[in-house]
Amino acid sequence: VPKNKSVTKVDSSGEEEIVFLLDLSGSLTREVKSVVNYIFSITGTRGLSLGAILVRDNSIKVIKPSFNHAPLKEELGKIKQGGDVGVEKISQALVKSRSELGTSKLAKKKLIIVTDARSNPTYDYGYLSAVQTMKEIGYNTFIITGSFFDYKSMNLHKKAAKSAGNNLQQIMHFQKVGTTKGY
Repeated sequence: VPKNKSVTKVDSSGEEEIVFLLDLSGSLTREVKSVVNYIFSITGTRGLSLGAILVRDNSIKVIKPSFNHAPLKEELGKIKQGGDVGVEKISQALVKSRSELGTSKLAKKKLIIVTDARSNPTYDYGYLSAVQTMKEIGYNTFIITGSFFDYKSMNLHKKAAKSAGNNLQQIMHFQKVGTTKGY
């Protein structure tokens, strides 16, 4: 996630819509906080419609994209994380949001999915299909996930990103390593 909005390419030649799907499971607490901080940093940008899909283990909340960022900021300020969000819940969120987001008339639309949902053979195809559907309704879809998965889960997210026409974006976790002498 970019540290500041100067790093982000928000197209100044016209209006653009960006929707963030946030997996609010406890395992992504630090990453989601970074994304939320980034969203706050780009609120107020002229010509930018922002929305979110907040996915918890027991609920899905769609905040429709708008050029008025106040409702989004209010909802993001109330986020509570915890529980386990599986790939089936991410799929359900994409299906639910399709009907609500499919009405956008903007030509430039992005969907950024931030999740670490694990592969589940029962729901994997539904997830791939839901991601492809978002592309079909005009969303340039990006998937951001951790680098701490088993092979099946990582492969699932790579396939989904490729089906949307993009590469998988991985969150890298770095740890300082030093000696007892401090270097």
